Amino acid sequence: MEINDLIKEFSKTRPDSEYIVGYGSGVMRGKKDSQIDLIFGVNDSSRWHEENHEMNPSDYKTKLGYNLLPLYGNLGTKVNYLSHLPFEGHMFKIGVVNKSDLIRDLLYWDNFFLAGRFQKPVDVIKSDDELDIAIRLNRMQALKTALLSSGKRNISEFELYELICSLSYIGDWRCIVPVENKDKVRNIVEGSFDEFHEIYSSVNHGYYEESEQGEFVINYDNLFTTLETLPEPLRNKVLSLPLDKEMSAKDLEILRKTILNYFVGINIRTSALQPLKGLSLNGFCKTLTYLEQKLEKK
Repeated sequence: MEINDLIKEFSKTRPDSEYIVGYGSGVMRGKKDSQIDLIFGVNDSSRWHEENHEMNPSDYKTKLGYNLLPLYGNLGTKVNYLSHLPFEGHMFKIGVVNKSDLIRDLLYWDNFFLAGRFQKPVDVIKSDDELDIAIRLNRMQALKTALLSSGKRNISEFELYELICSLSYIGDWRCIVPVENKDKVRNIVEGSFDEFHEIYSSVNHGYYEESEQGEFVINYDNLFTTLETLPEPLRNKVLSLPLDKEMSAKDLEILRKTILNYFVGINIRTSALQPLKGLSLNGFCKTLTYLEQKLEKK
C-alpha cells in the first residue's frame, strides 16, 4: 500500500480532521521501519480528544494525563502528540491541533513549533486554500529570515537550505543536551535537496540572485524593503538595530546574532515544554522509547 493510502486508511480510524499533513523520513522518503509522523488540524481539539478517547482509549497511556489535558494542552505549544500508535504493521504518531492555532503559528510564529516544521518539506494530504496560503507565506518569511541571518553577502544553495532548516533547532534542548544527531540538519537537506529547491525557488522574489559561479548573491536592499511582512516580534528586533545602509561586515554580524538570539529564546522554551506534555499524555515508557530512538540515530 502506498504511504498516502496508508495514511488515509489510518485517519479513518480516528475522528475527522480538517487538515492532514505528513512529515519526517517515514513519510517523505518512505524509510522502512520509520514512524509515520502526522499533524491533524481539527476544528475543536478538545472535542476531538473526547471522541478519540471513546474510539481508541489505548491511544492514551495514562488516564491522569488524558483527564488533565484541558489544563496543560496549551502549555508551550497548542499541539499535543499521541505516539506509538500501531496500524497495519506500522507505527504512527499524530500531533493534534486546532486548525486556527496551526494557521496562526504559520503566519505569526507564536511559538514557531509548527511553523518550523512546515518550513521543511512536508506531504500535505488534506488541506484547503487557507492552509495552502499560510504554508507558502510561512516559507517566504523563513527564506527572508535565513538570508538575513547568514552574516554573508554570498552563500551556496546548500548553505541556504541548511540555514532555513536550522531555524527550528537553534536553542532546541535536544541539540544542546544533545539527544538529536549533530548532523540532523545536514542529513535533512541532503535527503530532500530537490524538494527544498522546488519550495524556496518558488517564493524567492528577488531576495537573492544566482551568480555565474553558482552562488546565491543576497539582495539586502530588497530584503529590507519587505521587513514589515516578517512576524512582528522578529521584525521589531531587526528594525531596532542601528544598521548602516551599506551593511558592513559588522552590521551583518550584529544582524546575524540578533536573529539567532531570537530563535534561541523561542525554541528553548517550546522544545523543553513539549516533552513534558508527551510524558503526561503518553506515559513514561513511550517517552523513554522516543529518547532511545533519538539516541540510536546519533
